[in-house]
Amino acid sequence: LAQATGAPPFFLNLLESAMPIQLWTNRICPFAQRAAITAKLRNPAEGVETIWVPLSGEQKIAEHISMDHVVKINDIWEGKTLEDLNTIKDSYKKSQNASGEVPTVV
Repeated sequence: LAQATGAPPFFLNLLESAMPIQLWTNRICPFAQRAAITAKLRNPAEGVETIWVPLSGEQKIAEHISMDHVVKINDIWEGKTLEDLNTIKDSYKKSQNASGEVPTVV
């Protein structure tokens, strides 16, 4: 296959072990929306795994007003608590993007 495609062997190994793209995102962020549209248009054979990340503004609203207000803006957080949002965001910052901003594609 390497000779037929001209691709280097390490690249072919990556293709053979391909995994779904992970899109760490938030549906109300316009930058994240662009990444989601691009991922959908690319339509990788392995698929796209969407992982929701709360925006800092959503965390502030949950802390100072209520989770009900957050859910009115973004219903993906229905059933979650402020503690849940903080845990998700902290994990995201540690494992994917220290700034906490979305989107991140892995």
